[in-house]
Amino acid sequence: MQIVENWAYLIGVIIGVLPSPEMTDFYEVHVRLEVVEKVDDFPMMIAGAAGSEIVLLARASQVADPEAAKGKRFAAKVRAAGPQPLRYFVAPDWSLRD
Repeated sequence: MQIVENWAYLIGVIIGVLPSPEMTDFYEVHVRLEVVEKVDDFPMMIAGAAGSEIVLLARASQVADPEAAKGKRFAAKVRAAGPQPLRYFVAPDWSLRD
């Protein structure tokens, strides 16, 4: 198995935030995508078209108020992690604040 450092910059609107059923201390952040951009010098392993929904994983400490997240703008670097099916993780420097 090969590990590939990869990042993409995603912009969209948060549809909702739910506790991850599979990962303790993580939330699933559901985002309706508007833009997917390549981050310089990194391969982009995230595919998504404008209008599609993607589920991202964020640490609980990154999300101050999950109940108030719906409708807020989302803009952050995201990486894909495998093996298949890929999971998508928000960069550690991102946070959802009021």
